[in-house]
Amino acid sequence: METVAQGLRLFTRFALHDGHWQPEQGATLRTYFVGSCIRSFPNVYRRFEFERKDADRTTLMAPEDLSALVSEAPGLVERSPEPAAVERLAASAELAKMSHRTRQVVVLHALGYTQEEIAEVLQVSPGAVRGRLTRQFARVRRNYGR
Repeated sequence: METVAQGLRLFTRFALHDGHWQPEQGATLRTYFVGSCIRSFPNVYRRFEFERKDADRTTLMAPEDLSALVSEAPGLVERSPEPAAVERLAASAELAKMSHRTRQVVVLHALGYTQEEIAEVLQVSPGAVRGRLTRQFARVRRNYGR
């Protein structure tokens, strides 16, 4: 479906708006559309493969399970059960809003990994890790005023 959607965008842009399709050149409108879908397929497939490999590379638990890890991360002080439960629910809600990769970065950071170690595990640059953490911390500060 994504290939057809991308093909439709390509078809609309080149055939209809830019005027590259000419009926006198022999290709029907249907043939030109199918060609647009075929040209779109490699990019759609590469993106699909990248996302699949990315998810396989470091599969982490569900957000509900991860909130327990975050609330038990090093450096947190002992609390009574009630505030810990509320914090666990809030952490679970925030983790559920994040993309898969951002969730991985945040959880590994909460578990005490350095940015360089996270970058190595996820096979990204330390700058990419730093950027995700910075943006996520800014969102939390903006939403919770901390």
